[in-house]
Amino acid sequence: MRDEPEPNNPSETPIRATDLWAVGLVALLVRAASLLIARARSPYWGGFVVDDRAYHEWALRLARGEDEGGVFFLSPLLSHVLAGVYAVVGERPVVWLGIQAVLGAFTAVAVAVVGARVFGRRAGLVGGGLVALHGPLVFATESVLTETLHLALVWGALLAWPREGAGGLPRAVGVGLLAGLAVLARNYFVLALPLWAVAMWPRGRAAVLAFVAGAALGIAPATVHNLAAGEAVLVTSSGGVNLWLGNHPGANGRLHLPPGMTVEAIQDPARMARTFADAAEAEVGRELG
Repeated sequence: MRDEPEPNNPSETPIRATDLWAVGLVALLVRAASLLIARARSPYWGGFVVDDRAYHEWALRLARGEDEGGVFFLSPLLSHVLAGVYAVVGERPVVWLGIQAVLGAFTAVAVAVVGARVFGRRAGLVGGGLVALHGPLVFATESVLTETLHLALVWGALLAWPREGAGGLPRAVGVGLLAGLAVLARNYFVLALPLWAVAMWPRGRAAVLAFVAGAALGIAPATVHNLAAGEAVLVTSSGGVNLWLGNHPGANGRLHLPPGMTVEAIQDPARMARTFADAAEAEVGRELG
């Protein structure tokens, strides 16, 4: 790792390579220790519950070459990446958990670099250190869920953000591509893309267009798949589900089901998809794709 250039504030010294190695090493060691402790003591180690089971089983089907018909319900990137891992090492989720530990360490380093660029070395180190030690982020390493992969893509995009006289249009395309892949990891992130495009504007109209092109390229595989399945769905069909769960008349800020729905109906992703598809079909008066 190279030292970062001087930040905007001349009173700050640039973040050093040794700083970044320290942040990354701490983050990696903490996550490795968490995995070892979970393996030794957690009753949930090696098992799957709801979403993690769905991602795992989907990855296994993909690794076997089984076709996945229908519109995506869950964000697709994790299972497709996981399928590639399983194709190489077999059904060994622990290998993916180890990769997640590395991704988590990368995110901590990326936060440190970006924070130092914007606010100076001390802020960068504090931000990177917080990510390295943040309990929920460490815990996410132990589960086959989307958070770790998604955050690595988001902060990888911010790390690649074009700067004055550095990279220009190729960097803008790369940022857009990583942001688009972040949408495939967690579909709600699509709402951030217009804000990112606005933030790209100081780099010029061409940079904005390059960013949009990169984002479209990243998202396109899911959209093409869904169109082939018969529905014009950008990424997944579950966005409305989450919006409804959080905003129906009885919502209280926690998981509170709409009237007429049971907990059993959402414990399995396939049943959840069918339950909400039935509700949507009743509302629009036609079958969904």
